[in-house]
Amino acid sequence: MKDTLNGDLIILTHVLNTTAVTGFVPAAKALGLRVWLLTDDIVAHQQFFSNPKLDAYPDEILSCDVFNAQSIIELILQNNLHPSAIFTNSDHLQTACAQAADFFALLGKDWRVCYRAKNKTAMRQYLKQSGLETTWYQAVDEINQLETLNPPYPIVAKPQQGVASMDVKLCQNHQDLAQFCNQFWQQHPNQSLLLEQYLQGTAFTLETLGDGENLVALGGFDIELSPRPIL
Repeated sequence: MKDTLNGDLIILTHVLNTTAVTGFVPAAKALGLRVWLLTDDIVAHQQFFSNPKLDAYPDEILSCDVFNAQSIIELILQNNLHPSAIFTNSDHLQTACAQAADFFALLGKDWRVCYRAKNKTAMRQYLKQSGLETTWYQAVDEINQLETLNPPYPIVAKPQQGVASMDVKLCQNHQDLAQFCNQFWQQHPNQSLLLEQYLQGTAFTLETLGDGENLVALGGFDIELSPRPIL
């Protein structure tokens, strides 16, 4: 945030998120900020905040294509807002949020890092271009592409921009892979899948909190992957 807390806090949200509406909105109001909630699911948010017994309410709820930084910027300008910060806790919206924050010269993440963190293929390509060791991987968009592949089975198939290990599958052979891809594309047409070599071993996770200058380790854990895939 800027040095002063006098201003508008822009919160970007997609689906109705409990942490955002019952956590960050009250916290921002307690700091004396005007809260503008931008969402592409305005009906659900209006219905939620129609409850007269909530701890706090946003000053305005606006309909916006929150996946599109240009839409966010234009809406802020049209409403003559002076944001102290643009914030989201959504994995999906980090890139657009960072781009909008950068436009208004606000503290934020590098949008390129956000994009690579969300797009698994872009991250694998970046690691490879940086000379860092990586596993076999291939992005696929349609079933016909599987016929020309010779992956090192078993492999892990996952949505290129998925979250929370949703729709992740360990495939032992071509039949497993083709069946999963067909099912996935029936439910999620036009979405890319990333195929990766399966690695066996222990995964280590470290949770951190940083402000661009300082980085604090909050904790971590390790988990044996076999027979589970890296997600």
